[in-house]
Amino acid sequence: MTALAEQESRGDRLRTPGVKIRKIVRAVFIRNRVPLAVLACLFVASALIIHWLSLGIVVKTSSQTYENPQYLLYFRLLVFSLPFLVGVLGGAPLLATEYESGTFRFTQTQGVGRRRLLLVTLASYLLLLIAGSGFVSLAIGQFYRADSPVQPMPIWAIGGFFSQPLLFVAMVVACFCAGVFIGAVVRRTVAGITAAVTTLSIGALLIYVELFQKSLVFMSSSVTTNFDSFQRHAYLIADWVENGHGQRIVNGGLLSPAQFQILHVTRHYTFWVQFVLASRYHSVQLLWAVIFLLIAVVGIIGAFIRLGGKDRLLTRPKATDQSLRASPSFSKGRKGEEGGPKSGNLNSKNESEESN
Repeated sequence: MTALAEQESRGDRLRTPGVKIRKIVRAVFIRNRVPLAVLACLFVASALIIHWLSLGIVVKTSSQTYENPQYLLYFRLLVFSLPFLVGVLGGAPLLATEYESGTFRFTQTQGVGRRRLLLVTLASYLLLLIAGSGFVSLAIGQFYRADSPVQPMPIWAIGGFFSQPLLFVAMVVACFCAGVFIGAVVRRTVAGITAAVTTLSIGALLIYVELFQKSLVFMSSSVTTNFDSFQRHAYLIADWVENGHGQRIVNGGLLSPAQFQILHVTRHYTFWVQFVLASRYHSVQLLWAVIFLLIAVVGIIGAFIRLGGKDRLLTRPKATDQSLRASPSFSKGRKGEEGGPKSGNLNSKNESEESN
């Protein structure tokens, strides 16, 4: 019985011994120690800077107390740039560098599946991101507590809305997962970073121009009432005038006093107001937190799908009749059986040549 036949009898699939999850976690931390350390330092430095800004945002003198507007600008720039940097410099190169260096191919030969390696890597990063962004959120809360007694910020201002602690954590996780997905799609580090910058910039622009207003409309209410009675207790989105047939005549803000007087005298109109109550503020925040977390989940699932199918085990193809006939040893033995004395002469000739 030949060695090839014995191998076939044992099975044609050779499994590499599995690696314990503890060793995978250790290998991931050793390999990614520099990016993880940079992210940790970035969060700590950001929290310290925000804490320092909170100490100087309110300037107290002997005669008056006022707000330092430059510190508020620095605060906004830092809060909004941090998720962007995490997504571009932390998320996008994560899988792109693995593809370029061939890490997935090498670890597969060591008994570590690609999906298991990606799961441990993402879990390590996400734990650091949640802890680091939570630490920065504490500094953000302190900043707003120091600023609110002097200059109460409008709660529906887009800058103040998205810089709240809850949304900051969700934004960091969403930007990172979006960057991971972009890097997995592009599979090149520089191109992935460029694509992440473009995608995140477009997303931020859409939120600023249109999506935030649409979320307020989604949580809004519309009533027929006097405009002044709701201006003090809610955020006004839109107002308009309808005639007796329910057709919109003109937006309330574009209605001249003379036109309004005519409509008031004839009473053939209805004045509509669309607004968001202040009590819905936390509901809108929760809505955007869910949106950011959905973006993160989609990014992680997309990265796993991009890796391909199931982890392939190291396999040795089953020996078939065709492969046996193509092998040199089989053809040589076949000639020896069919040739008879001729094959013996050839063998003796080869032995004499080797002895010489």
